[in-house]
Amino acid sequence: MFISKFKTQFNGSFYKIFGISACFNVVCSILYNLQVRFPQTPALISIVHSWGSRSFFVTFLQTGIWYTYNVAHLLNFFISFNRFTVFTLKIHYNAFWRRWLPYFIGICLIVPCFLMWHVPFTDIYLKPKYANDPNGLWNYATGNPEIIPWMMSASRFTVFLLTGTASCSLIFNSYVILQLVKDNFTPISQKKTSKQDVKLSFYAMVVFASDMIYCVQQVKYL
Repeated sequence: MFISKFKTQFNGSFYKIFGISACFNVVCSILYNLQVRFPQTPALISIVHSWGSRSFFVTFLQTGIWYTYNVAHLLNFFISFNRFTVFTLKIHYNAFWRRWLPYFIGICLIVPCFLMWHVPFTDIYLKPKYANDPNGLWNYATGNPEIIPWMMSASRFTVFLLTGTASCSLIFNSYVILQLVKDNFTPISQKKTSKQDVKLSFYAMVVFASDMIYCVQQVKYL
């Protein structure tokens, strides 16, 4: 999308948001596997032990997970908003996104910093999965919670963020669905929605559904 000879086919605002979101999702997945999966994998345990129980790298992994996920989620929100504006702005759609896309990307990059600034200052460490086997599998954990007030919870902030944006995304996606259904009953000669717009709108709805599933999973950590 960014460097291939076909990149000119992906110049639209939707594809730019999707591409940046995909990058953050890939990074988040890598960090998550390093932080959560590696310590649970016997073949990799020697690598994990080399990090140390408490280290900058362990804290960096946890900080990176929360930041990249929240950025990716906000980008997903703007994907839903992007599909919504296809139907509401119509001929003004491209001009609107050319002007405002950089600002929207900036919001996605900056807002998560205010939601999880405390994570780097939290006591994040790796501990043995089984107390009697310190050289075996490890789990990541958080200690000394009194250092940060109880309300400073990355899970809590993420749920609040998802709840707020999801309410808007639900409205956006519901409107898009109504427009697509309406278009389905429109004579072919009068159709205004392209097959590509239908596919991209469907993708936005799938992303919205996945974010809701993640939000429910995070509730148990409140």
